[in-house]
Amino acid sequence: MQGVGYRYFVLQAAQKLHLTGWVRNCSNRDVECEVQGSQENVKQFLSQLETGHTWARIDKIIKEECQQKSLERSFEIEY
Repeated sequence: MQGVGYRYFVLQAAQKLHLTGWVRNCSNRDVECEVQGSQENVKQFLSQLETGHTWARIDKIIKEECQQKSLERSFEIEY
């Protein structure tokens, strides 16, 4: 879902948990993100995403493991 501040919500959740990665809107109105950090912090992050943002509707979350990026130092909104 787009237009409800969800990317900013994701950014804040990731930064609070000291995670790195990115979040962006997709052309099909989905939101996509990639995140890395400690297993426990990623688990907490995913829990927050499932709970969702006040004005967002979360239909499903698809999780996939991906290769770690050793040079990544922050979490950003991609445009």
